[in-house]
Amino acid sequence: MNSRRLIVLILIGCISLIAALVFFGRNYVLRQEKSRNIKGNLVYLQKAINAFAADKRKAGKSNVYPASLEELVAENYIKKEDLAELTSDAKVEYFKPSDSAASSTTILQATAEDRIFRCPLDGPVK
Repeated sequence: MNSRRLIVLILIGCISLIAALVFFGRNYVLRQEKSRNIKGNLVYLQKAINAFAADKRKAGKSNVYPASLEELVAENYIKKEDLAELTSDAKVEYFKPSDSAASSTTILQATAEDRIFRCPLDGPVK
């Protein structure tokens, strides 16, 4: 009789342990997926900003970077719906760089939960 109780308790413990691992593992995977999505969104915006600046330089203009992300929409570099979707997972801030800014200058910052992602003018998101 006691051995049956012990076996049942061991089974309940194993099932509880497996359930806890699945729960916490799932949360970790979801958080990693959200981080990848945010980084991808920042890279998309980075490319749009750089394309905007390249076109302004070709036209011989100074002050080549957009004043805001909405200007990218107004100039048809991204769609309004895309901007709304890109900024839905995190609070995204844009910092307009000067024309002579170094490529490591942070132009975008996304804040989601307790994580901050910084996107330079050129290079990978950190």
